[in-house]
Amino acid sequence: MFTRGIFRCAFFVDNPTSVLEWHRRHAIAIGTAKGLRFLHEECRGGPIIHRDVRPSNILLTHEFVPMLGDFRLAKWKTSDDPEHTRILGTLGYLALEYAENGTVSIRTDVYAFGMVLLELISGRKVVDPKRDEPYQSLRQWAEPLLDNI
Repeated sequence: MFTRGIFRCAFFVDNPTSVLEWHRRHAIAIGTAKGLRFLHEECRGGPIIHRDVRPSNILLTHEFVPMLGDFRLAKWKTSDDPEHTRILGTLGYLALEYAENGTVSIRTDVYAFGMVLLELISGRKVVDPKRDEPYQSLRQWAEPLLDNI
C-alpha cells in the first residue's frame, strides 16, 4: 500500500531518469502541509509535534498521496509555551533553537518542513558531503538565495 523511500530518491538531480514531475512534487508538498496542519491544529487534546519531519518519514501511496509516518519521536503539546526536551531528530532538519537548547514547539516541525520544501524545489540533499564547503549544507546554500527574495 505504501512506498517508503521513493520520495527520498525520486526527485534528486543525481538521478535524472526518475525525477518526480513538478505536479507530483507540488502534491507531496501540499499533502504534507495538510498533515502537519492536522497534527498542529486539529488534533483533540492539543497539538502533536512530529519532531522528525524528513522525506523518508513521508510515506507515499502508489498514487503518490503523502502521509506522515514514524511517530516514535512525536510529542503531545499541552500548552503554547515552548518546552525543553532532549534533542532528537535528523541532522539538517533540526530547527536551530531546538538543536541549540532543546526548545521544541510547532515551529520545530515547520522548520523541518521548510527544509523538505527546499529539497523538493532544488533537487539537492539536505546534507551532501560530496559538495564543496560551505555548500554541503542545503541551508547554507539556500540562505543567500532566500535573502534576495
